[in-house]
Amino acid sequence: MDWAQDNGSKRKPLREMDRRQFVRVSGTAAVGSFALSAPGSEASSRRPGAADLLLHGALVVTMDAKRRVFRDGAIAIREGNIVDVGSSTSLLARWKSSSKIDLAGLVATPGLINSHIHLTGDQLMPGLRPDDSVPSEHLTKWGLPAYQHSQPEDDRAAARFVALQMLRQGATAFIEAGTCRYPAAVLDGLAGMGIRGSIGTWAGDRWPQAGFFSMTTDQALKRIHDALALPQGRVEVWPDVLGTAICSDELYRGAAQLAREFNRHWTFHMSPSPSDIAAYRARTGRDPLVQLDHLGVLDDRCVVGHAIHISDDEVAALNRSGATVVFSPHSALRLSSGVTFVGRHPDLKSMALGTDALNASNHVDLLNSAALACNIYAEARKTYATVTAERALEWLIPGGATALGWRDRTGTLEVGKWADVAVFDVGVPVYNVANALVHGSPRAIHVFIEGKQVLQDGHVKDEKAIFKDAVEAARRVAQRSGLPLATGWPLLD
Repeated sequence: MDWAQDNGSKRKPLREMDRRQFVRVSGTAAVGSFALSAPGSEASSRRPGAADLLLHGALVVTMDAKRRVFRDGAIAIREGNIVDVGSSTSLLARWKSSSKIDLAGLVATPGLINSHIHLTGDQLMPGLRPDDSVPSEHLTKWGLPAYQHSQPEDDRAAARFVALQMLRQGATAFIEAGTCRYPAAVLDGLAGMGIRGSIGTWAGDRWPQAGFFSMTTDQALKRIHDALALPQGRVEVWPDVLGTAICSDELYRGAAQLAREFNRHWTFHMSPSPSDIAAYRARTGRDPLVQLDHLGVLDDRCVVGHAIHISDDEVAALNRSGATVVFSPHSALRLSSGVTFVGRHPDLKSMALGTDALNASNHVDLLNSAALACNIYAEARKTYATVTAERALEWLIPGGATALGWRDRTGTLEVGKWADVAVFDVGVPVYNVANALVHGSPRAIHVFIEGKQVLQDGHVKDEKAIFKDAVEAARRVAQRSGLPLATGWPLLD
């Protein structure tokens, strides 16, 4: 496969006329509550120039403040940044480029952002945990052994494997959930994948049992310091902690201080189950996030994973602080969290979406996760207007950019931002673009990060080698840990 830019050629999974008809539906109904833009361009006052790459012919969903959608849109890219967005007619007249890609019949969006995902450990064995396993053993029996028995080469292979899956689903950025035992190996593995994001190392100082995962506060902070000192590129290190009740107040304070010193955001898990509430109330007399607010660590740098069992006081603290909460709907349901009974995510001001661990959700399909977020709260609150498809996309893309602290660089298709673009075949005529993306069956066709194509016709460069390395790493980890390599129905030779 040739991974050079397409010099004006047209790729046609469907006949060109068929695909144009799929997205060129008359009237504003084609975009739902998003604003269908009149012909023109964002940089209409600029003189014509040369672009490194010109994407044209797509239905372009900008996700900008006006939620503009161009029915026949184009994006001009130069030096990794967007230099113009508008109608194809306008941009093709204004910009010259030797690299043009006709996206007729496809839908272009800002790159999706997975704001809570694990990259290592049992991610090498997605779907291994059987559904009839005891819920309380999800971590102890099926998750932690893989983390304990992984070596740096295994973490490197796992991170590349998960990045491959994310790119295939249209993600261009991610927030790893702070569980990388070997962050240097993870950074090395991700360096050639093109994807951007953040990782954190394993840090928790109130582990309930003595042994492999236990550490003191000083040891946890040293692990974070050492990780922050590593060479970094598109993927940066955050001062993450594991969170929940297995981190002390001192560790939370230390991580928050490091986030401010290094100008980073940071993430932690909190209240995926009621156990954190009970533990914090017994220890501090406060709900968990109220306690963190009392400590002065809850602010707009915080990215809180899950936050399913939260009180009115915690909702108020989150909204006052500016912290972002990340909802991973598939893992919440599959792990029987109780979200349909107690979930408060629609009441929060700053939200993002994630997919969590591959042994919790079993996939990294963010648009499918957005659909499930809508459906969970439609059922829970008896109206599908609670989380609309448009709102779910706002959580997923601009909300993810806010969580990363990169709202000024990504999350929308606007002049001056990184040229991180995901291109989908929605497979149906588009009468409402948000519904087609969220509640349809979209398939990522192309992905561009800073204008460089990292997914072409649904494939990533070297994907077979990445997959092979992950399978070999899974075998090594299974052999060391005693985990099986197959569960469920027997596999016959």
